[in-house]
Amino acid sequence: GEMKASVLDAKQSLNDIMKHEVKELGPHVLICTIGFFMNSTERQNYRKFFKFQVLKPLDVKTKFYNAESDEVYLEALLQNMTTTPMCLERVMLEPSPYFDVKPMNTIVAEDNVEHWVFGKVNRFNSQECRQYLFCLTPKPNIKYNSSVLKNLTEIGKLDIIWVTGIGERGHLQTSQLERMPPNYGDMKLMIERIESKASLKSKFEVTFRLINCW
Repeated sequence: GEMKASVLDAKQSLNDIMKHEVKELGPHVLICTIGFFMNSTERQNYRKFFKFQVLKPLDVKTKFYNAESDEVYLEALLQNMTTTPMCLERVMLEPSPYFDVKPMNTIVAEDNVEHWVFGKVNRFNSQECRQYLFCLTPKPNIKYNSSVLKNLTEIGKLDIIWVTGIGERGHLQTSQLERMPPNYGDMKLMIERIESKASLKSKFEVTFRLINCW
């Protein structure tokens, strides 16, 4: 960033806030360079170095579960590694082009209204852990194509945005998440449709789909 000032009087100070997204952890150096003119017309420069350490703000761990219905469940465990609380504004899974995603982090109460599972107050305390769950469904054009599905390992990326107690914003996006390819075997049997209720000692209909996985 650059801060411009035409005149800086004696004992006067200038304040400004500049933002830069840091993408790498570990030691960093901030270099500040000041160019100025005194009584002469010759330009003078002053440079100062500020060393600082960038620590990991969030710890993210993931687990995958391959369901028989070809749905993929992603469990994301987040831990606040900072020393202050934060507000998680966005925790979303951006799926690969082969999947649709549905967040499963709300519950439906008796008033038929969805409520966030983490409570009314969005406060993520220091060292606190949260588990987020997402369900990925294959796109309709590949839903029954086992030869394609068993080779799909890329799931998507987690995108996380937070705000600290003093208003500082943070952004973290994981690298491409990958699952272990499912083992379908030679044949796969799926339930297409089944009635939600059935009477005792009476027939009910079930629709199956048998897929040759070769």
